[in-house]
Amino acid sequence: MRKIALLILQTVIFCLADVCYYAPPSNLGHAAESLTTVSTVSDTKALGFTNNQRLLIDAGGTEYFAVRTRDCGSPCRNQFNIALFQSVPGGYDRIWLGDENVSHRPQRAGSIALVGSEVHTVWYGGQETYPQPTSHQIQFARVQAGTPMSILESSTPFYVTGYEFVYGSPSNNDLWQEHPSAVADASGNLHVVWEARDQYCLDHSTGNPVPGIAYAMRTAPTGSWSVSGNLDTPPYLLPGVCRSTSRPIPLVDSGATLHVIANGSVAGATGSRVLYGSLSSGTFSGWTQVAPSADSVNQKNVSAVIDSAGTIQVAWREGPHPLLTNCPCEVVIKYSSRDPSSGVWLAPVVISDSAHYSSTPSIAVNGSTVQVAYVGWVPGTANRDGVVDNNYPNDTAAVEGSLYVADNSAGGWVEHNVEAADSVSAYPTWKTDSNQLLWTSASTDDTSRCADSTTQATDCVGLNRGAYVAGTIQ
Repeated sequence: MRKIALLILQTVIFCLADVCYYAPPSNLGHAAESLTTVSTVSDTKALGFTNNQRLLIDAGGTEYFAVRTRDCGSPCRNQFNIALFQSVPGGYDRIWLGDENVSHRPQRAGSIALVGSEVHTVWYGGQETYPQPTSHQIQFARVQAGTPMSILESSTPFYVTGYEFVYGSPSNNDLWQEHPSAVADASGNLHVVWEARDQYCLDHSTGNPVPGIAYAMRTAPTGSWSVSGNLDTPPYLLPGVCRSTSRPIPLVDSGATLHVIANGSVAGATGSRVLYGSLSSGTFSGWTQVAPSADSVNQKNVSAVIDSAGTIQVAWREGPHPLLTNCPCEVVIKYSSRDPSSGVWLAPVVISDSAHYSSTPSIAVNGSTVQVAYVGWVPGTANRDGVVDNNYPNDTAAVEGSLYVADNSAGGWVEHNVEAADSVSAYPTWKTDSNQLLWTSASTDDTSRCADSTTQATDCVGLNRGAYVAGTIQ
C-alpha cells in the first residue's frame, strides 16, 4: 500500500512533531513543491471522489475535512475507515468515525456538512453484522466541534435489504449503497443523496444491480430520518425507473429547493451524460441533460456548486466513448452554468488544455471568479499502478496526474499548472466558496516523502491555505 499524509501550503518553514511546513512558490507555475505534512493516511483514493464535499471552513476559520485511511492505532484494525480532521493551533486533531459494527469493515468516501457547531458526515461501507458483512450501507456520524472533537451520534440510519439475493458469494467489491453526498439547508436539515441499488433492478447481461439515485433527509432538531429501519427498496428519486445513474451531488438554494447533479445513461445515447433534476415540495422533476451531445461521448466525474444568486456551476470530464486506440482524441474538462431565472444551461466550454487528458474536476466560486481544479496527464501514459490513461472511461483506477487549476478571473478561462513536474496528484477538492484547495500528492519515483512503516504508503495530501488568486498563491 502507498502512504498518504495530509499536507498544507504555508508561507514559513518549520517543523512541529510530525508536522512539517514548507514555503510555497509565489506562482503556481513554478516547479518548487510546497506541501505541509499534517498526518499520514494510507490510500491513493483518500479524497475520492468528485461528488463529495470533503473540505469545509466555519465562520471562525476552523478547517474540517474527511479522508479515508487505515486506523492503525492500538489495536490496528487494518481496515480503511473515515477520519475527520479539525484544524487547531499548531496542527490538526483527528477523530475516527463509525461504531464497532462498521469500524472493522472497509469504509469509503466521506462527505461533510456543517450544522451549527456540529459536523455531520455521511459515507458508505460494510458492517460487522446485518445484513451481510460486506454489504455497503450508508453510514452517519454527528460530531461536536471543539477541542477535542466528540462523537454525539454514530449510526446506520437505514438498511437496504436484498443484498444476499443478488450476491450469493459476498466480496469486498460487491456494489450496493454507495457514494453518498450531503448538504445542510438554512434550517439545519441534512439532505443526503446516494448511488443506490436493490434486488429488483438488475442488468440482464451481468445480473448486477443497476444504480439509481436515492434521497433521504435528516430533520433538525429532532434528528429523525425520512426513512429508517429495513428498506426493501431505496427511496429513489425516480422509483420504478431502471436506468443507470451514479455519483449524485446535492445543492440547496435559498428557496429550499434541492438541486441534484449526477451522471448516467440516456435513452438513445452512447456513453454517460451529465444529468440535472430538482426536488421541490416532495416532487422530483426527473432528469434532463446538462450538455446534450449527438456524439458518442462519456461525461463523468462531475463537480457542482451553487452561488449566492442561485446559479448552478458545473464542471465534468468529457471524452469519446469508447477511447479508440491511437485516435486524435481529447479528454477534457468542460464547464457550464444554469441560469436560475430561465432554468437554461449555457453552452458548455472546454476549460482545460486539450494537449493533455484531464479528469476529476472540483469547482468553486470565489467572489466573481469560478475556479476548477483537476488532474491532467500525457495521453497514453500509465499511472503508478501501471494502468494506462487512468482506466478511462471507467475511472476505476486511482485517477492521477499533474495538478491544474483553471479560472475565469481574467475574463476568459486560463489554465495554471500547480505542482512540480515530478509530482503526482489525485482528487483535488475545494471548499466550494473559497480559495482553499485540498488534494493528494506523491512523487513520480514513488519515494517515501511521507513514509510511515505502519501504514506503508508514500503519498501526501496537500491543502492550499494561501490565497489563490488568478494562478498565484499569496
